[in-house]
Amino acid sequence: MNIDESSKSDGYDAPRRVREEDDLDRWRFAAGIARTVRDTPAAWSVRIGVFGEWGQGKSTVLRFVEQMLLEDRDLVLWFNPWAVRGWDELWRHFSKTLYSGLASAGLNFESGSKAKARAFSGWFEKWKPAAEAVASTHSLAKATQGVTFAALQAWLHTDADELNAIREKLGSRRIVVLVDDLDRADPKLVPQLLLAFRELLDLPGFTFILAFDEEIVSAALKDYHSAWTDGTDFLEKILDFRFYLPPVTDLQTHALLQRSLSTFCDFVPLSSAAEIQDLVPRNPRKLKSLVRGLSALKLDIVRHDADELSWIDIWLAQLIKCESQTFFTNILGDGVLEQETGLGYRLLQRTGRESFGSKHDPNSTLKSKLAEWRIDDSTIQARLIELMEAVRARGGLQFRYSAELALRPHRITWREFRQLLSSWRLDKNPSTIALWLSQQAEKQSASVGEVSAELFGTLIEARRRELSEASEVGSVQEHSVNVASAQELLVIIGQFLLDLNYITPARFESIFKQCLGWIGFTRNGSDKDARAVEREFILGIIKSNRLSALAVLEAFKPWNSDTDDFSYEASVRALRQSFRSACVSIVMVAGAQEVLALFFVEGGVRQLREKGRKDGLKYCLFSPESPLWKTAQYDQLLSLLSKASFDTTIYRNCVELADLLDDGKETRLELSTAYFDEIFRNHEFLAELWKAITSRTIQYRMLGEYLKIHRKYVDSGVPAEMLPLTPELESRRKEFTADATDDNK
Repeated sequence: MNIDESSKSDGYDAPRRVREEDDLDRWRFAAGIARTVRDTPAAWSVRIGVFGEWGQGKSTVLRFVEQMLLEDRDLVLWFNPWAVRGWDELWRHFSKTLYSGLASAGLNFESGSKAKARAFSGWFEKWKPAAEAVASTHSLAKATQGVTFAALQAWLHTDADELNAIREKLGSRRIVVLVDDLDRADPKLVPQLLLAFRELLDLPGFTFILAFDEEIVSAALKDYHSAWTDGTDFLEKILDFRFYLPPVTDLQTHALLQRSLSTFCDFVPLSSAAEIQDLVPRNPRKLKSLVRGLSALKLDIVRHDADELSWIDIWLAQLIKCESQTFFTNILGDGVLEQETGLGYRLLQRTGRESFGSKHDPNSTLKSKLAEWRIDDSTIQARLIELMEAVRARGGLQFRYSAELALRPHRITWREFRQLLSSWRLDKNPSTIALWLSQQAEKQSASVGEVSAELFGTLIEARRRELSEASEVGSVQEHSVNVASAQELLVIIGQFLLDLNYITPARFESIFKQCLGWIGFTRNGSDKDARAVEREFILGIIKSNRLSALAVLEAFKPWNSDTDDFSYEASVRALRQSFRSACVSIVMVAGAQEVLALFFVEGGVRQLREKGRKDGLKYCLFSPESPLWKTAQYDQLLSLLSKASFDTTIYRNCVELADLLDDGKETRLELSTAYFDEIFRNHEFLAELWKAITSRTIQYRMLGEYLKIHRKYVDSGVPAEMLPLTPELESRRKEFTADATDDNK
């Protein structure tokens, strides 16, 4: 494709144009190439290869060479074949590049872009008939399968007078064609393109400078023709000179990084790179990509105060992201980062060393993850492991936060949160919070719901920090200040949850657990006052009826409280149990009503069968502490059972209840069997439940199951006369008795 490189605009990854921007000593390297061109007699042709890996600065070298040769008034043309997908297209663009370049130099052709286009079209039509003859006889033309190539060949080798005139006009100057990104061209085109430079364009005064990755082009040549071994023999025949870009040194990398930061990341302290200098990629293009990634974070980084972020964490995160977006995204998945870094990682390593000794591989799980995520390149694997080891050694507690800036930036920073607190202190009303949420959502292009979710998490974390600080400071005065701040945050949380109605079961559980966690801190006067306020705060939310009884009970988990409180000393355990019991006693009445409502819903009671779901309602139904067994709600339960004979939905739910009682008795539910032992001692209830499930005619297949239930109730102590058998059950019982007698005979 004919691309005029000199017209390309600057950009983040643009090749350097001037010597002052040369941090990699490419100017001196380019000078060696230019000197070779100058030292070659003008009447000779020469082909020069510039070798280097992707991103090492080959294009910059070509730009520098161009500047040097233009000073000598050489005619310099750019040809970039990477986007071409066919032979005819390739040679049409090359021909146009050559023809237009000569025309622009005033070599017997019209000037002006439109004129040049017309001239080229006329030239092509003129030489098209001759092209057919050339294409039919010349092996190279046949191989290229392109009439444009044949036309070019016919012109170059037939119109000697015109070419001689061009040579005379050039004098000592040369025609230099800079071929960039040859390694990115279609591999099928590369061999014949190189042959063309060697055979067709072996013309006096022509210089070709080709920049490419030798390994990639050699592989393309080998695939094209196996006789060319590894491809290097072929290149030996094509190229007169080879120039290999030297490796980038540490000093050059540092200079390039500092210049790139100064140009594109003025918000990044230049000194921040010192701690990760050894990890910075040596490849210039990848280094620039690293800086570009960092520059994209500017809007989010400047939202923070200087003490909120760790630059080491930010750099490490960007290094990983630059290496593999797949790895970066997956490592931030649930629990993966914590498993591979921090305290959790160290504990696992200790266990591994104790189990396997010197054979233990500290990166075994990380390598498994790399395979799982299909990151198969061994070089990239080694690089990612190196970076993760750096995170373990150099990263801070806020590494995840810093990494997520590039993945899903936080909608609220601590700086912005402190601004909210300042506004609220001037006007301590819920409307202040609501206005701030709206404004913040607009600033961050997010929904109010998204910002409110993050605000709640920030409030909880801010309060945790204040309480933690209060427990660690030395003076009573400092302690009181921190506790007062924590209480202030509790007021804001209350307005957020209740006045603005942002309460959810998960948020209630979060604040409840926080209050419960500090319940044992009562030694200081301000602590004792704070605990009293927290108690009333939680009770106030419960009494507000903003949440269902199920949601509240799921937060308290009274059926599991012994396990939750086990690790605390006796006095604190008693406080936790007392607080939880006070809360549960309030909500249990409403919970019992929710249970009774299930009997009016088709399949309502069956919902309680699912493990880990609606455990709060199971507790309300089966716990001996439930008002269903002690208050007027017990009478409601019995009244409800009496309706089974004429209400099909209630009848089916009663049958489900009988089945659930059986499961609980046989330890097939998660609740304590002591709950069910207590229910089975309630003869009145069992008799009423039996009456309900036998109030309708029972199909024959189920008679045996009902007789088993009857036997369990009788064995539990319920008098048989309270559990009368229906005629069909009595008949089936007699059948069982007769069958048993026959078996004994």
